[in-house]
Amino acid sequence: MYLFQPIVSVFTMEKENKVLYNEAISKETNFNLTNTIFKYKLKLPVWEYFYSKDSVANEKINTEIKLLFVAMKIAKKTTDVKITPFLDKILETNGKRFGLLIFAEGFSRTQKNYNNQLMLGALTAVVFGLGNAYIPDKNYLSLYAIIIDAKENNIAFFNDAYGPNIDPSNQQNMYYKVDELFSKYFKKLHK
Repeated sequence: MYLFQPIVSVFTMEKENKVLYNEAISKETNFNLTNTIFKYKLKLPVWEYFYSKDSVANEKINTEIKLLFVAMKIAKKTTDVKITPFLDKILETNGKRFGLLIFAEGFSRTQKNYNNQLMLGALTAVVFGLGNAYIPDKNYLSLYAIIIDAKENNIAFFNDAYGPNIDPSNQQNMYYKVDELFSKYFKKLHK
């Protein structure tokens, strides 16, 4: 099975709840995610990493991967979504039946932003007489996985795993979330 380069978008919150794309954290998260996937070789048959040196081809691959994730969020069943022609061609040309697509998104607050939001939540609770203060999420991570099947021209597997207070750049958190992401797949393999 090929692992296509994951699409990762991690944002930083510095002021209020306004997010800014953070390239450094996104790259670190991508690195941790890719390494974690390859550590699962005994459970997950990912043996090769696919990345084209052609920037136009990579852009087309990323566009098709994003289209598949959007289609899967709408579809009722995985078999209702056909894989895109370019991804199908890549797999068939290279003699691969399956390809793994991963999309990750998340955010991380700066410590100053987190402290300010905690104080604002406590102040709001006191002023308005609320029993509990609002506690913001310091971090958040969402992972989505699709396994495409070039022989059947459809989606063989789809799942997501997400959660608050999961630091996207933390290797241990990534291992835990990847395990959760593929738990249904591992159960399917052992039946």
